[in-house]
Amino acid sequence: MKKLALAGLVLVSFVACMKTDSYPDNEEVLVNMNFVTVNTPDSTSVGDTVLAHVTITGSNTCTVFKGFNGTTSGADQYDIRAIGAVPAQNTAGCTDAVIAKDTFLTITPKAPAKLVFRFYNNETLFRADTVVVTP
Repeated sequence: MKKLALAGLVLVSFVACMKTDSYPDNEEVLVNMNFVTVNTPDSTSVGDTVLAHVTITGSNTCTVFKGFNGTTSGADQYDIRAIGAVPAQNTAGCTDAVIAKDTFLTITPKAPAKLVFRFYNNETLFRADTVVVTP
C-alpha cells in the first residue's frame, strides 16, 4: 500500500510540473525598444544625479515602456538598453505603428571617474556618451 501511495505522489508531482504553451491573459513579453535621441550632460559631481533625457520608440501601439537594462562592459563603462513589454495574448487591438516615449535615465555617481554610457538598439550601438564625474 505504501508503494502505491508513493507512486501516486510521484505521478501527481510530475503532472504538476507540466507546462502549457498558453500564457495567462495578463502575461507580458519583454521586448527591446529603440533609442531615438539621447542627451546626457558632459560632467557632474560625485553624489549629483545624472539626468539623461532620452526618447525611445516601440514598434506597436501596445508596447509599454518598463525601464532600462544596464550592464557593465568594462571599467566605468555601461551598456544600456531600453526595455518594453507587449501582451502575450489578446493583441487584437494592437497595431503596427511607432510609438514614442520621452523619459529620463537617472544615475548617481559615487566616485570621481569618466563614465561611458553606451546606448544600444538591440545589438547595434546607437550612441556612446562620456560623463566626467568630479569630486
